[in-house]
Amino acid sequence: MNIKNLDIPTLESYYPRHRGWPIGISVSDAKVFLSIIDGHARCMWGHEFELLDDSFELTPNMFLKRFGSFSPDRKDWLDNAGLGSVDEKFLNSFSTAYDSSILHSFSNCPDFKQIFFQGETVVSVGFCDFGLLLNCELKDNDSGNNGPLKFVGVDQSPFTIAKSLVIYEMLKGKQSNESILEVWFSSTWSEGTWKDFKDAVSVIEKQEGEVGEYLSHWLKSSPFPLDQARNEWLKSMKRSSCGLIFGFKRMNDILDTTEYVLSGDLIMRQGKKSVCGNSTMFDHPILKYKRAHNEKIFETIYLPDLIKSMKETSCLFDAIRNMKLKGIKKVRKWISQNLLQIELIHGSLCLQNKNLIQRLKNMKPSAVGWSNCSDFMSPKDFHKLARSIGSDDCVHFGYSLNWVIYVFGTSIIDYRPAQVRKELLDLSKSAIELLWNSLGATEYLLSPPITNPINHAHCSLCMNYKENWLKYFFKSSTVGGPVNHPDAATHMNVYSPFERVHGQLNFTWTYDMKLNLHPKK
Repeated sequence: MNIKNLDIPTLESYYPRHRGWPIGISVSDAKVFLSIIDGHARCMWGHEFELLDDSFELTPNMFLKRFGSFSPDRKDWLDNAGLGSVDEKFLNSFSTAYDSSILHSFSNCPDFKQIFFQGETVVSVGFCDFGLLLNCELKDNDSGNNGPLKFVGVDQSPFTIAKSLVIYEMLKGKQSNESILEVWFSSTWSEGTWKDFKDAVSVIEKQEGEVGEYLSHWLKSSPFPLDQARNEWLKSMKRSSCGLIFGFKRMNDILDTTEYVLSGDLIMRQGKKSVCGNSTMFDHPILKYKRAHNEKIFETIYLPDLIKSMKETSCLFDAIRNMKLKGIKKVRKWISQNLLQIELIHGSLCLQNKNLIQRLKNMKPSAVGWSNCSDFMSPKDFHKLARSIGSDDCVHFGYSLNWVIYVFGTSIIDYRPAQVRKELLDLSKSAIELLWNSLGATEYLLSPPITNPINHAHCSLCMNYKENWLKYFFKSSTVGGPVNHPDAATHMNVYSPFERVHGQLNFTWTYDMKLNLHPKK
């Protein structure tokens, strides 16, 4: 999309004229940021121009981002790779190191609806937050065991465990649903939320180690200064936010999203006043941990769900709030009726951690969610770890974000000459238009999206070659035994301009070859 030809005003002047600046923000910094965002969006067409030039070549940074390594073996494979080729040697030997020093306030990927059953145990590894519970369905157990579902969250981040303990206490307690929403997702709090947060922290049982350091610090802390929270939030935003802001058709949605990107607020126009920053986002006692950059609530939302919610209200952020509050109310009801119990474990789950493996195995989980843990170890080690926790009839689910670096042909930059890239881009634009039309998304979103064309072409090309990676990832000789993984138990995200990473591949499997796996819809 060439934004130069769109009738969109300059945000730097239009936004404050219609909304005013968020309380506590540095107006000069906000103006500079909006000027950068605006300019970046209006120059986005240049990426397509560059891509469609026959002289286009990968820069070293582009090569590293695309293929993950400059190693001689990697380059040798690329010299001979055909479309759909999987670099099995690289996949089995290379693993991206997980940076545990980065703190995530909430998940940066949408959690898809899973179906769980009462009386069973579900383990979620690298769970980050309770997003899985907000989106899941809880059913009666055919076996007659209708006790509570036990959700066990495992994460190596002490911050994740500490914040989740606070959220869990609030879900159990008398705090308002709006306070839970703000503590979970909003950069700033109302006065009532600050009080509800302190009340929740004060009744949590004493915790050991760094988890305890977080909770002790929050218990003793004062409200985090609003202007400092504004400054830290804005510094963490990136110019790529232009695709999110300018991706909407309705001017009110553009203005709402601009306000959110500037402030991180979910309080906007709720009749409440921001009085302080979110302590869990900004008030960290352990300096070696740093907050993730460019976090946005949009990344937690599956596009079809958002479009459905937008059809029920005229305001974009009312639609988002309604989705989250609906999930919060549901989980609170389960807890109050003793249909759900939650246990949180701070630890790094790996093959060397025998004690944690045995502890989880003793729980006899019926399902284990792995988030994207498969991106951080070889397929052989990953499946060995998965087998060590659950019995054969345990159902496993997870997703991969990095699978594309191992498969040639999943990015438009793999193709030559420029005419081929043009044809692929045109096909990608048509596919998005067709899909978004079927969802009703084109009523709200610009198509094609305002983004680097590599992003939306990437999703279309991934559909062509995802099975190539899956065949290797689930191959018996690769993983040390047979795996039950039907084609219907795999799906890719609908292309969304809100996603942090495009090409997320979701899959479900079990090691029981007789179990009938149905895709989770």
